[in-house]
Amino acid sequence: MNVRRLFRANTVSRLFQFIGCVLGTASVMAESPATISKGNGNAWKLHNEVVSLDVAFKDGRLALAYLTNLQAKVDYLAGQPPAPLFSHGIDGGLVTADDGGWILAGATVSDIECYGQKWGKRLEISLSRSQPVAILTRQVFEIYNGRAALRYSSWVKNLTDHELTIQTSDVLSLNLPDIPHTLYAIDGVLNWQESKGGLTNGGRNALVRYDTGGGWFIIPENNWATCLEPGRAKAHSKDKLLGIFAWDGAKTVRVATNPKAVQLVLFPKEEVEYFAVNLGVFTGDAMDGRMAVAEHYPADLRQPNYH
Repeated sequence: MNVRRLFRANTVSRLFQFIGCVLGTASVMAESPATISKGNGNAWKLHNEVVSLDVAFKDGRLALAYLTNLQAKVDYLAGQPPAPLFSHGIDGGLVTADDGGWILAGATVSDIECYGQKWGKRLEISLSRSQPVAILTRQVFEIYNGRAALRYSSWVKNLTDHELTIQTSDVLSLNLPDIPHTLYAIDGVLNWQESKGGLTNGGRNALVRYDTGGGWFIIPENNWATCLEPGRAKAHSKDKLLGIFAWDGAKTVRVATNPKAVQLVLFPKEEVEYFAVNLGVFTGDAMDGRMAVAEHYPADLRQPNYH
């Protein structure tokens, strides 16, 4: 059974946005501003004090070319095989960011502004296609001032005259290096788990510290439990909207939707805001990683599911 609409918690997100604006105004002026610069062709560099990444569109494909931890002086994508940045299973078919079927419909760079303050920069890349299905997606990259992280999200639009159903999605997929590390994640409410291996269907976060020092964190937004089987099953924490999968039999680290919990039905010509993921880097130990998360969210204006 499909939901009529994607379950959204945007009202909660907007409340945290207001709180973040109020609490963060005093410190935002002391932070170095984030920048987005245009490179050769359809390429953009996003940069702040701690992270730098390149986004490029070429030959019908959208990809991250670099993801650099500036303090550790490491590009986590260097030498790694490419992975599709996103993918959608739509009415039994599959479209991916790197399948060569996209047309660049536009790209804009703007300030992230709230209550008279500029919090960072926003890059929005619009992609369209007609085969195997006519859709348009707006991929949004928001980089915040100072030591904050990246917020990556998207909008999806049905360009057809009939309903479309997005059954499954990899909201974000990166081929981050599986080298000696410790992975930290929260199981349940406040139960931290450590692993030298991977993660399957993590919910709140994943924080990886490499043995060489430093690492990265991924935190999905809007990750509450739900269910698509009314009368047959009850919502359960294991049926969260999004799952984090890190090196669990595949080489990639990805945030994927759970088709039991959420499927998106799009009316003809309808556009809907889809899911968002926060992605950041740090240097030091696991506590430095948690501090990096804390430094991100006052600037990110939202403070979603992290404890």
